[in-house]
Amino acid sequence: MLTLTSPIFGELPAWADERFTQASDAQLDVWVARILTADSLEGLLAD
Repeated sequence: MLTLTSPIFGELPAWADERFTQASDAQLDVWVARILTADSLEGLLAD
């Protein structure tokens, strides 16, 4: 996820890095699909 998000949203804050590190494979799959339409990092990681 870091490879995908950094060019789009810039340097990630610590809270986002922690969410990526602790995410399950299922959650990462959701975020990978959502990255195509997310307007912000907060929107990408919204529950």
